[in-house]
Amino acid sequence: FVLDWDESVDRLSVGLRIIYAIPAVLLMLLVGIGALFVSIGTWFAILFTGNQPRGMFDFLLKAHRLGSRVSAYLYLLTDTYPKFD
Repeated sequence: FVLDWDESVDRLSVGLRIIYAIPAVLLMLLVGIGALFVSIGTWFAILFTGNQPRGMFDFLLKAHRLGSRVSAYLYLLTDTYPKFD
């Protein structure tokens, strides 16, 4: 079983990936702090109402997606710059 890698990798862009990722990591940190507080609020909302508000669910989903995209970018699994959508 042989894997062929036909795409050449630019070593400069790989070396500078940490510098390119600094804004995404800072955004991930801020969104993660917000997600922590939203998670606590969600816990109380579920405790008292029995269901999770849709807005809180959507925010937490986007926060987890952002974390996954930034991690994949930093671990060199993808060349696509992470976006928060």
